[in-house]
Amino acid sequence: PALVGAVTPQTLPSMGMARPNNPRLAAAGGTLPMNAKPFDHYMAARAAMDRGDRATATREYFLALRTWPKQNWAPDAAATLALVLAEDKRTAEACRTLDELPKRYPQRTAGVTQRMDHARRLAGGCGG
Repeated sequence: PALVGAVTPQTLPSMGMARPNNPRLAAAGGTLPMNAKPFDHYMAARAAMDRGDRATATREYFLALRTWPKQNWAPDAAATLALVLAEDKRTAEACRTLDELPKRYPQRTAGVTQRMDHARRLAGGCGG
């Protein structure tokens, strides 16, 4: 079954988001079934990034965003995904994400905009 409610009210530094606190998630290496809730995929991606597991983080960010949820965490997930893709030299995917992000999330924080700009530079200046 999908891991539901895999977060506690602990705060992530500078993000104001909940940190995953689920032993089954940790034991599974931070991966979730594809049908888990988008927010749970987002939190699994953040946990994977904390562990340095970029492949799992990328997968989980993709799964979190596959329906372009209208949640406060979604612009951060999209910007971080674009940055990871650009860092991993997956330029076309990074550019597609960067092109779609402002259409889906016109309201963004300064931190999200900064990550988008950094990703755009790494990807060779795509979109704008």
